[in-house]
Amino acid sequence: MKKLALGVVLAMVSVGAMAQSTVKDTKIDNKTTNKEAINAAIGTGARANLGSVAVKGSSLNKVKVDNKSTNQKVINAAIGTGATANTGSVNIANSQVEKSAISNDTKNEKVINAAIGTNATANTGSVDIQ
Repeated sequence: MKKLALGVVLAMVSVGAMAQSTVKDTKIDNKTTNKEAINAAIGTGARANLGSVAVKGSSLNKVKVDNKSTNQKVINAAIGTGATANTGSVNIANSQVEKSAISNDTKNEKVINAAIGTNATANTGSVDIQ
């Protein structure tokens, strides 16, 4: 039980979320390591992020986003209408991006990532730039 509790804590602190922000002349680094972790979000619009960076709906100018998270033996799930589960991903959807660089060099090993519900989305090791 001690190992499971530690895994959940690691999952929660590994979220690099800066949604709906204005970011300029900055480097966003995510180098989290998640091992034997379980992370879940339940409800309408729920978001479960594990080793991910979210700058969705933001303004980025001269920004370098670098995601080098390592996810080993993790379970990440989002359940609900419009739910999203991200593991080792970068999300810059609906952002204004100028003179910036996005890099995702995530290592995912033995990962289960799932989103369940109407219009639910699951991303593993991806970059979302809709």
